[in-house]
Amino acid sequence: MSRVKASSGLSSVLGFLRRDVGSGLVFFVLGLVLRAVPEFLVSVYPVGYETITYYAPAIVAFSGRGLGEVFVEFFGAGPLFYVLMWLASAVSGADAFVLLKVVGPVLYGLLAVAFFVFLRRGLGFEWRLAFVGCLVLVFQPVALRESWDRFRTVLGLVFLFFGLTVLKSRLGFRFKWVLVGVFGVLAVLSREYVGFVLF
Repeated sequence: MSRVKASSGLSSVLGFLRRDVGSGLVFFVLGLVLRAVPEFLVSVYPVGYETITYYAPAIVAFSGRGLGEVFVEFFGAGPLFYVLMWLASAVSGADAFVLLKVVGPVLYGLLAVAFFVFLRRGLGFEWRLAFVGCLVLVFQPVALRESWDRFRTVLGLVFLFFGLTVLKSRLGFRFKWVLVGVFGVLAVLSREYVGFVLF
């Protein structure tokens, strides 16, 4: 009897994973948890060089400044990330270090989801191949290292993968190109050199 229940439970888990939504959720949580490990090990400061050197001082300097000022000041340095951090800081009132410790894992989880969707829908990989390919990305030391302090690059890659996925989609011609343009602009506003891959 317990074998039947275990077999039924395993098949329902596999059924959930084989749906793209289930796999996307699993990869988001897996990326988030894996990227959060170094943040828990280093309890006070966010992990990474750029987080302490560039992002944290910029977030501290946001106080008392308007959205337009932040956008203009960081226009040459990927303003979208800074605008999002300004919004998060204004809404939550959180300390810059706490904000960065949360944002890093969330961005890595989003990168994992965007990559899985790109493999499944953009390249048309079967579920098993896309699942393994995304596992390789999530557990790759180079990708993890990049996510420690290159938040703007990770954000740009998220938009890049979504843009490439839409490019391959069967949406209407006009709507497809509008979405590709939107994702392309968001990728460039996140990190300019990531957007060059799309164009």
